[in-house]
Amino acid sequence: MKSLLSHFPRPTSLIAVLVIGLLIGRCFSPVATNGQAQSPVAKESEPVEQIWTCSMHPSVHAKHPGKCPICGMTLIPLESGSAKADGPRTLRLEDGQKALAGIRTAPVVRKELAHTVRLVGKLAVDETALATLSAWVGGRLDRLFVDYTGLTVRADDHMAEIYSPQLFHAQEELIVAVESAKQTEAKQDPELAKIANATVMAARKKLSLYGLSDEQMQEIIDRGTPSDHITLTAPIGGTVIHRGAVEGQYVKEGDSLFTIADLKHLWLELDAYESDMPWIRYGQEVMFEVDAWPGEMFRGKITFIDPVLNPITRTVHLRVEVNNEDGRLRPEMYVRAKVQTMVVGLGTPAAIDMAGKWMCPMHPKIVTEEEGVCPICGMDLETVESLGYLAATAKEDLPLLIPVSAPLLTGNRALVFVELKDGELHGASVFEARDVVLGPRAGDYFVVREGLKEGEIVVSRGAFTIDSELQLRGKPSMMAPKGGGAGGGHAGMPGMKGMKGMDSMEGMEDMDSMEMPQPEEEQSSLKFRQANGRMLFAVATVGDLLADDDFAAAEKQVQRLLAELKSIDATSAPQNAANSLQALADAAQLCAQAKDLDSLRTAFAKLQAPSVDLAQSFGYVGVEKELAIFHCPMALGNGADWIDFHGDDTRNPYYGSSMLGCGDETQTISGFQQQ
Repeated sequence: MKSLLSHFPRPTSLIAVLVIGLLIGRCFSPVATNGQAQSPVAKESEPVEQIWTCSMHPSVHAKHPGKCPICGMTLIPLESGSAKADGPRTLRLEDGQKALAGIRTAPVVRKELAHTVRLVGKLAVDETALATLSAWVGGRLDRLFVDYTGLTVRADDHMAEIYSPQLFHAQEELIVAVESAKQTEAKQDPELAKIANATVMAARKKLSLYGLSDEQMQEIIDRGTPSDHITLTAPIGGTVIHRGAVEGQYVKEGDSLFTIADLKHLWLELDAYESDMPWIRYGQEVMFEVDAWPGEMFRGKITFIDPVLNPITRTVHLRVEVNNEDGRLRPEMYVRAKVQTMVVGLGTPAAIDMAGKWMCPMHPKIVTEEEGVCPICGMDLETVESLGYLAATAKEDLPLLIPVSAPLLTGNRALVFVELKDGELHGASVFEARDVVLGPRAGDYFVVREGLKEGEIVVSRGAFTIDSELQLRGKPSMMAPKGGGAGGGHAGMPGMKGMKGMDSMEGMEDMDSMEMPQPEEEQSSLKFRQANGRMLFAVATVGDLLADDDFAAAEKQVQRLLAELKSIDATSAPQNAANSLQALADAAQLCAQAKDLDSLRTAFAKLQAPSVDLAQSFGYVGVEKELAIFHCPMALGNGADWIDFHGDDTRNPYYGSSMLGCGDETQTISGFQQQ
């Protein structure tokens, strides 16, 4: 120890002790395998190896900067993240990656929501306000006071004069019976008077059954002689909509002479699609407008919902009672209507200003504040809640909502990506795939029944991009719920194994234009969605050409559709798409056999249902924007649909230039994905 201290000048005793301790500690410090000592300070100061990745393809990992072998973008540094990013259904993205991938998010919210259902239809005569004037006895019509249809009459107005031997004799019987009763009354014989009065009552009853009023019978009694002709009067006030008689015509008992309709009350006939039915309830208010009075809204209430779905149009018939006291509305007018409904709970229509009220189950216009009976039919009133309405009384009653663009839909499955909160990640986000149960769609929102909570953040745009990356990494995704396929990084990508210099990014310049193969399941799914897009575009184009009355060009487009159907690889098509594909092929064959515009338009209608089913069940890409269903209530007799682009002006393929603008967009077709 003295030999060591002899090299230093004479220090104080404290300095000597410190120097000796330092030398001893150096002797016992750990030694690295290469013979160099590794102190803790030196270890912490060593730089961590930097990994580089692609903003659009996070599965790409490299040790040096360069370009992405998939898309050619410049690689960016990959920061170390938290354990949440390593979950089986999670994906970590830097803020820059999110921006370049176009990822947008939205919160899961509870709020008031008014859903609007748009419908089309036409006005019709109220069948409950119809009356027929018929011949109650056989005879000859010698005079008609109403000799054309469209004439407005009041109750008891004269309509026609009829000569009938039966009526003549019945009048004589009444006159004789009255005279006999007077003579019997003079004799003051109670028994004879009773019989005479009964005879008078029987004669009056007979004439009433022949259609005579009490006033007419009293005139006959006062006159004392039978009349050759009897005047037939209007049973109700209204408009004569049918005349079945002419002057001089002999009629039999029961023949219809006139039909009168009270047009102060009309029916509005509407058709609602299956997807609209969750929002339709008995007694709802309907607002509508007609071309005759632009900008003015009329109102009515739903009084009938058909319990049977129309198997041809796939719609449900609705009936609305409309007040027409001013007479401005007319039967057969074309109508554009809407039903606006507040949504509560799990997607139930809410009663608007009707909570706690009572309604007649047969006459919805009868609404009261208290229990009672209907003044029209005498039925007991029922609560509006028992007729299918609910009322939101607390925040928990409001629906839980996400944007319609958030979920990925495939068959009966719905998948959303939730952004997780993690304090360990700075400038990055972790997205977790989560299965949810959705309620009905209400405008731009889906009602959430299970799987999400209020306040959580979901991906509203770019969900398909995240799902594709999960598939590339072999994690569970929309198309592969159990995972599998390619793993993370280049080693897990098909076709990348054994590529020289991949880890060091050597030779990247030669790979900028190389298309990286995707997992087989993803390729198959994308291929079928692309085929769906081409087929739907062909169907929409056929409709556009029919709207232009261009039969030859429409024929060529039908052939393109057939060629597209034949080119679909059976291995890429899902098994549950077979029926819809066959139905579409059969309809396309009918279109190809059409000889003129009319027959092609009839066959074109059969393309619509299978096309919509394929689009909504499996999705579609490759078209410029979202497709929608348009409806014309007059096409092909009972109304018909067609597919066109969402937001475009109406171009009716069933009428062409004769009524090009007839119809309205009624529903968007879900399944649209941008490429």
